[in-house]
Amino acid sequence: MSATGKTRPVLLSLGARPFFVLAGLWAVLSVALWPLVLGGRLVLPSSFAPVEWHSHELIFGYTGAAMAGFVLTAVANWTGRPPVSGGRLAVLVVLWLAGRLAVTGSDLLPGIGFVALAFPALLAVFVDHQIEASGNARNRKVVALLAGFALVDTAFHLSVWFGWDSSFAARGGIAVLVTLILLIGGRVTPAFTRNWLNRKKIAATIPEFGQGDMVALGLAVAALVGWVVWPDRAFLTTLHVAAGIGVLWRLSRWQGWVARRDVLLGILHLGYLVAGCGFLAAAGHTGFPEAVPAAVVVHVWAIGAIGVMTLAMMTRATLGHTGGALATDRATTAAYLCLLLALAARIAMAVRPDIGGLYDLAVAAWCAGFALFVIRYAPRLLRDG
Repeated sequence: MSATGKTRPVLLSLGARPFFVLAGLWAVLSVALWPLVLGGRLVLPSSFAPVEWHSHELIFGYTGAAMAGFVLTAVANWTGRPPVSGGRLAVLVVLWLAGRLAVTGSDLLPGIGFVALAFPALLAVFVDHQIEASGNARNRKVVALLAGFALVDTAFHLSVWFGWDSSFAARGGIAVLVTLILLIGGRVTPAFTRNWLNRKKIAATIPEFGQGDMVALGLAVAALVGWVVWPDRAFLTTLHVAAGIGVLWRLSRWQGWVARRDVLLGILHLGYLVAGCGFLAAAGHTGFPEAVPAAVVVHVWAIGAIGVMTLAMMTRATLGHTGGALATDRATTAAYLCLLLALAARIAMAVRPDIGGLYDLAVAAWCAGFALFVIRYAPRLLRDG
């Protein structure tokens, strides 16, 4: 029920409802189309080169929707304010859809691709308004990262428009998303685990955020900035190693080995683990580029950290906000395993491109994982309850 007394459609009552469904559908469709686009069997009317379209639509399309669904839902809990819903949420949904059409059909009308920039910009404005109105200064970092996401997306579009190298902006988008995972995942993973330990009456403690955590996050951000600007420079190897050790040190204190018994918790710990391993992969690439190709670093973070963590948060948030028990079923577990298989296949392909079938396996596993999510969770998101 809205403030005016009118009943809102269920789909527009909470950011998670439309955006998690759209994220799952676009994760399947965009990746299913990608082999056809890459092989020249499908020519998109886009001014984006095929690789640019692929990277943009996963970083800013799929992940933009998943991030919007989570942040718009979480900010209501953070601030105690009513969630962004109704007309304002509908505007965001329309802008996200318009962005996908604009990027994919950007060759039909010069400049139309820039329409896609309205969505991340307005998302940052809406979240900032919620946080500003509540006086919740703790979460201003999230607003800064959302603004950074919008700026990096702008850089991507400008790169396409002027014919610059867009890989810089693509890495920037991944870096912002990994930072969000380290920040928000580093907040909710130990908190959820602490609650679970208390419910199970397990005598294990998880330290509160301290100076060591702050140093670890600082090293991670510095390493990500270095990777964006100088992805191949050997002088960054030590920084990447230090950042990876810092992330893994934080994770080691969160009782993940105990929490593995709960799949919904275990997958959060595993996603955070892969995020830390991404820094070690970056160190491997800068130190031994022939043994660890650049594609390994990109896909450890893109599939392993971003893909796994967004899927984990979408499943958990859906259950939590639709009255479901916080427990996995076979379909959910299978979806997680599919993404891990996609990660393994894509890394193996980068290291051993001579082995056939790995790319098709990665595509099929990714699509299967998100198809399972849509089949299992879209009905919950689209109905009341």
